[in-house]
Amino acid sequence: GRLYILKGGCGCGKSSLMRAVAAEAERRGETVEPVYCASDPDSLDGVILRQRGVGVLDGTAPHERAPRYTGVVDSIVDLGEYLNTKKLRERSTEIIELTDKKKACYKRAYGLLAAAGGIRTQISQLTDSAVLWGKMEGAAKRIAAKQAAGETHIMLRPRKAFCGKGLVSADGYGASEIYAVNDPYDIAHHFYRALFAACVDRGASITISPDAQSPHRIEAVRMDESGVLFCGDGVETASNVVNMERFVDKEQIRRTRHQRRFLEKARKGLTEAARDALAEARSLHEKLEAIYIPAMSF
Repeated sequence: GRLYILKGGCGCGKSSLMRAVAAEAERRGETVEPVYCASDPDSLDGVILRQRGVGVLDGTAPHERAPRYTGVVDSIVDLGEYLNTKKLRERSTEIIELTDKKKACYKRAYGLLAAAGGIRTQISQLTDSAVLWGKMEGAAKRIAAKQAAGETHIMLRPRKAFCGKGLVSADGYGASEIYAVNDPYDIAHHFYRALFAACVDRGASITISPDAQSPHRIEAVRMDESGVLFCGDGVETASNVVNMERFVDKEQIRRTRHQRRFLEKARKGLTEAARDALAEARSLHEKLEAIYIPAMSF
């Protein structure tokens, strides 16, 4: 289809334009799929109009996107053309200072998240040796066997994001029923992977959500035919619970308890520092927007 790549700094109206496109499409009775920004879920990264085969996305850093098939599939829309650059140059020193500080915040946040991810890997090395793999895979296969067989379709759709507010979830996920996964040992990603593999073998269509802090992991699986969602939310109040404690050797997991607690504490500190850095970046972004918006001809 067609992909329109929006270019322009903060305050140029990229999100506003995408919201306007989405609103007009919905007014015409079309289905709109929003793609929210991973670092600011209140902002849009893109909108997809599947009936038209059209996408509109923010192609500006940090999620920079260059055209692949210029003029044939991809088209650049440069919103910077509508800026009053003379007005901006009057505040050039302030703009440069705020922009550099914002970049430094993102760099610090990503470094902290990488360090937290490294510790999470170390924790996994301790817990994985206690996983009862055969029992976990057997449970996943029994669940998949209840799904309608056919031609497998797999959709990747992020459900959570990590930002200055911490870990946030998108509203809804097209689920008709939720199975809450109780995961005290952070091993549920193995269960989701087993569920994914079993559904593919079955020929069931599924939607998977990558983990917001460790994207190579799966954090939720939805069975598209039945609408059943397996995720880690709402364990305390859910009527359907899948307990990951069933799939570990209790004695073996107990032996690593002190090491895991120490590492979890370090990981928590790094994650909170990353959250604070992203919150600071958002604050700086808003200050830049306050400068750019009056200079933009909407």
